[in-house]
Amino acid sequence: MNARGLLIIVYAAVLCAGAAAALDVAADEVLIGLGILLGGLFLTLLVAMAAARLLKLLGRSPIQARDLGLGLGVVLVGAASLVASFRAGAERPTIVWGAVGGALLSAAIVGYEAYRTAQRRKVGLRVLDKLEKGRKEAFARDIVAAEGTYFDAILDAELHLGSRDPRTLLGVRYLAEAYQETGHSRRGLRLWHRCIRAYADQADPSLSEYAACLYGLARFHLEQQNPGEAKRVAEKAMGVLALDVSANPYLYGDVLQMLAGMYAREKEFERAAAVSEEALKLLDRAGLDIHRSRLMVNLVEYHVRFDRPEEAEALAHRCLEERQRLGLAEDETIARIHHSRASLRKKRGEDPLPLEVEALKVLRRAGGPEHPLTQELLQICLPAIAAEGVHRAYREMFLAIREGSTSKVVALLEKEPGLVNAVDGSGWTALQWAAYFGFEGMVEQLVMRGARVTVGQDDMTPLHLAARWGHTKIVVDLVRKGADVQALDGFGSTSLHCAAASAANRVVDALVAEGARVEVVNHAGMTPLHCAALSGRSRLIVDLVDKGAQINTPIPSTGETPLHLAVRMGHRGATECLLISGADRGRRDHRGKTPMALARAQGRDDLITALQSHQEGA
Repeated sequence: MNARGLLIIVYAAVLCAGAAAALDVAADEVLIGLGILLGGLFLTLLVAMAAARLLKLLGRSPIQARDLGLGLGVVLVGAASLVASFRAGAERPTIVWGAVGGALLSAAIVGYEAYRTAQRRKVGLRVLDKLEKGRKEAFARDIVAAEGTYFDAILDAELHLGSRDPRTLLGVRYLAEAYQETGHSRRGLRLWHRCIRAYADQADPSLSEYAACLYGLARFHLEQQNPGEAKRVAEKAMGVLALDVSANPYLYGDVLQMLAGMYAREKEFERAAAVSEEALKLLDRAGLDIHRSRLMVNLVEYHVRFDRPEEAEALAHRCLEERQRLGLAEDETIARIHHSRASLRKKRGEDPLPLEVEALKVLRRAGGPEHPLTQELLQICLPAIAAEGVHRAYREMFLAIREGSTSKVVALLEKEPGLVNAVDGSGWTALQWAAYFGFEGMVEQLVMRGARVTVGQDDMTPLHLAARWGHTKIVVDLVRKGADVQALDGFGSTSLHCAAASAANRVVDALVAEGARVEVVNHAGMTPLHCAALSGRSRLIVDLVDKGAQINTPIPSTGETPLHLAVRMGHRGATECLLISGADRGRRDHRGKTPMALARAQGRDDLITALQSHQEGA
């Protein structure tokens, strides 16, 4: 029996002793006895309400304030009533028997509640196991099986725990996310609304969970191209988080960042900058370095748009330093910073092209051909790509490649055979560009005409590029033409490292089938599984583990396992997938940090819940 149960027994004993004493007095003096009884009840409620209000003002939750206030009312007024009844002639044995009777009755009730709690805990663990199974099926894209498992878990939770229990709502949320990811928008929308109604109807809901559901619905509306509704829901989520004195800073930051993006789309750049600065301060206080540096680049862009060059330049330098310190010098965030700095240079009348080329080089590795900035940078950087000193016909060649016109490329090669291995002003050959864009027929024609498949300028071979951007057929064709699956780029990464950072399961399958090693490490000490965890590639994690990847391998320099990386980067899906696949949640890195410590430092309630659930289910 816990302390709360003992307190309930004490409260019941005091109440029943007071009632028995008042009734004993009423047997001789009716008015006095009833006055003590009714007055005591009235004063108990009055004191309880006053104490509860005071405790709320001191920061207690409504339920805690209610329970503590009632306890104070019972103890204080109950003791005073006992003294008054005893002086009015109540017999001591009557008081004792009243207290004993109240204690026994409340002990029976508390015992029954403890039994029910144990049963609910057992059911809760069973439900969490089912939800874990459903998550694994969803990661494997077996949506039919995942849907059935989620339905079973939700039904079990509703029958034994209730429709508003957090585990029931967790199952509903998981199912909504699965529907959202697979394009079943109507089903997903209904489930999001069900979650939100359940939290809104509760007297004392978990504000963080409520806000997380609102944020999920806002993201849903954004994906459905409904920005007005997304903005309304996101503002409501911000209002809920503002009421939570212990609000999850990661979630709060995400909501603010979403709102800033919406304001920017509406050309309200001053408002977007103000909201971003608020989010930046919040993440600064919480020490969320990675998430703070992601937000910085948005704020840099808003300052550029709002014509604040000094603030933009200072923040851009700070962001670059942060990404370097965090070991994230090659990602699309860096490309966006270079592009913003180039815009500042242009406004000052300086040459922006060198920075634009740097942005393009980073984006080719980390952003891909489908990134919103890619086509803009390709157009801006055309003078550098076909610069003086490059083959005279390369400009026409590059435009044909960018257009995806294999026939034009072939015609140019017939006129100018030297183009096939010419290096452009950005450091790439035609075969690298074709592999990057995924033009299968063009790659085939270039290889047939002598393009070298084993050589890559700018540190990446054509095989690395095809693997990084998920072009399975090109990967297979290049390997059959002699490309080396173990070849390293400038970071010591193989093509399998590149594929693991993408969402290309079929490329991973093809590379492993061709002999790629899953346990090879790059210059940073990372295996392909580390890359998948760092990038949040849940399905690839399952795939690589099934192919023999060691799930608890640490990075030599930091001691971080794939689970550490997934938690540090805030990837909930990857974290759950690693736990399901057997990752050691107690492993410490060289700083002595466990994944749980990292999750708590970020204030990530969802990651903490996932780690705790795995511990309970183990």
